[in-house]
Amino acid sequence: MENPEEETVQLHGDEEIIEVIDLSDTEQTTTDDLAEELEDVDFADAEGTADDEGRETEDEMDAEQDDSDLTFNKHTGSIFCVSLDLLTNHLAITGGEDDKAYVWNVLDGEVVFEC
Repeated sequence: MENPEEETVQLHGDEEIIEVIDLSDTEQTTTDDLAEELEDVDFADAEGTADDEGRETEDEMDAEQDDSDLTFNKHTGSIFCVSLDLLTNHLAITGGEDDKAYVWNVLDGEVVFEC
């Protein structure tokens, strides 16, 4: 059987390593020791990193312009499936989290029937 310490998995790049803490069996670390070590860590430098880019506040999301020709908003939850009438492409069938299915006209948004 192979030694499990010989098998290493690379989960990160070296540039991502901030600090390496050696956890040996001979040294017992208490939560107080860890708290003292974390007091020296400055998390303010991590603010505004690439992870935060692309995230928008709720106000910014509401301010986006809707360029759609038609919006069907009868569902009150997430929509799980959508299908179009293959012959005319005028009818859509949608079903969602609200346990409702709608057949509606894609030209004007009028509900043909609900089930």
